[in-house]
Amino acid sequence: MSPFIYSGPAQVQVQDVHCLQLMDRQLDFSAYEVLGFNGRFTLIDYRLNSLRHIKPNQSNQQFLQQFNMPALVDAWYLGDEQIWVELYDTPEKKPEIMLWLAETTSDLIPVYEYIYQQSEAQSNGRRAFLALYYTNPKIIHPRRRNNWPIAVAAD
Repeated sequence: MSPFIYSGPAQVQVQDVHCLQLMDRQLDFSAYEVLGFNGRFTLIDYRLNSLRHIKPNQSNQQFLQQFNMPALVDAWYLGDEQIWVELYDTPEKKPEIMLWLAETTSDLIPVYEYIYQQSEAQSNGRRAFLALYYTNPKIIHPRRRNNWPIAVAAD
């Protein structure tokens, strides 16, 4: 398996704050475990705007408004399927790629043109879902890994 997953601008979209658990907070980054992946998924946020606006006692909605914004995303595997994602500031306002973190009750995944997707069953009957996908699949992308649609049940 190649260690590389993705590097480039993406719109970050976390469905719910319950998808993330803050592990560490420093002046220049925040580290999160993405829940539902049994400790195998770490997200490090270096975005100044995100760090500046995250407050200890803010509501979940306020957190998501500040967190869900474009980022330069670097994602790769570390060793045995440990997923590592770093978010940096980007001047890109409307990236063509979406980084989506969600929890779902369905075994079916949405139909998008995925660059990468990972789904993991949880003990509560729900599924954790991570995806990088094209927001406008009609555009011919030079980095496209396949030319076929995905409409399948999650593993």
